Amino acid sequence: MSPTVSYDEGMAQLYRKRPDMAADILNSVLEEGDPQHLSVLLRQLMKAFSLPAPSSGHAISEHEPATLANLLAIVGAIKMRLAVIPAEMPLEEQPQISQVLPASHTPTADPVHG
Repeated sequence: MSPTVSYDEGMAQLYRKRPDMAADILNSVLEEGDPQHLSVLLRQLMKAFSLPAPSSGHAISEHEPATLANLLAIVGAIKMRLAVIPAEMPLEEQPQISQVLPASHTPTADPVHG
């Protein structure tokens, strides 16, 4: 029987294996604009990439709001950068993560089963 892991830890493991997925989900959550969803995702990504919260030096908790510093640390950890694009730009014209990721970010293993 496999050991039980929390939902956050399970997602963190998946994001470690699939930084391209982490980037896609981060883009979706940012576009959605829900601060609570962003906070949950940033917490999971901070755990995935072993990043301490810049203000406190420890991992962000469920009750600690995400900050721009958290977001920038995560984006750097997955070897990405933030960009601002016109809100009116049609989705099909926006650059897709798979088009801009270096080959080293292309997953080679099944993200769930390793």
